[in-house]
Amino acid sequence: MNENWKRFLGVIGCITLAALFILIGRYLRTAESAENRQLESRASSLQTAAGEESVASGQGNQAVSGSSEAKKHEDSESVTPAPFSADEVTPAAQRAISCRGDAFVRGNAGGTLTYPQALQSILQQNGNSAEVKDYTWDMAGSLSQLYLAGIPESRLDEYIAKHQKNADGKSLSDTETQLRTDRSRKDLTRDDQDAIPVICMGYSGGWGGDPAELVEQIRLVLGTYSSQDDYVVMGYYSDGLKDTAGYDSAMTGAFGDHYLQLNTALKHSAESDEGRQEIAQSLYNKLNELNYLYGN
Repeated sequence: MNENWKRFLGVIGCITLAALFILIGRYLRTAESAENRQLESRASSLQTAAGEESVASGQGNQAVSGSSEAKKHEDSESVTPAPFSADEVTPAAQRAISCRGDAFVRGNAGGTLTYPQALQSILQQNGNSAEVKDYTWDMAGSLSQLYLAGIPESRLDEYIAKHQKNADGKSLSDTETQLRTDRSRKDLTRDDQDAIPVICMGYSGGWGGDPAELVEQIRLVLGTYSSQDDYVVMGYYSDGLKDTAGYDSAMTGAFGDHYLQLNTALKHSAESDEGRQEIAQSLYNKLNELNYLYGN
């Protein structure tokens, strides 16, 4: 074989190898491109699936949230508040009113109407159902009134000893030195401790002529009630009292707006039906002024 033929075969071999390399390169690029397209398609599918799942999840959450809100609304509509019942509360105005002290009846010599009876009638006329309890004890000194309220006799003996000492040998009335002799016949049973107290004692003596002592005794009676805030103290001094200004000053200083001065409120004697009617009306006005009444 000559040299020319060898060169020809060498060129042919080189061309064949080059063509082979080109075909192999094209094949590899085609396979890589197909794989890339497949990967991109898969990635796109995954993204689409993820988006659909997110939308579905959001819709599910909205459905759950809507269901929860609907449940709350349904529950709120299904719960009906219990209606308010006036019987559950007992207003102070409907509490009974307990009257203690002088009745100014004087054995019915001046009439038959008591001021607690007149007060009960006024309340009813004005639409108030509060009960008036009559614990008055006519012609009884303040010491006997303390006894009726349940204050121990040992405490009352201290007042009697004080009066006797201050008298310095002077004559004293029976109300200053002893309790009523008929007290054993008096029923001491009480059912008025939760009532609004109205105290009007001292007209018949028993406090040694000292307004400060009368104030102290009234406070002892008030202390036997369950409430110390709601009360009325009525003052009515007899003709024999000399220092009426000192009396009123002591009572006003101790009881303030709770004090009702009867001597200036009445046009008639307290020992008459007209006078006791005026006491009842003045007391009613005071109870109303202190906001103890309603329905009137």
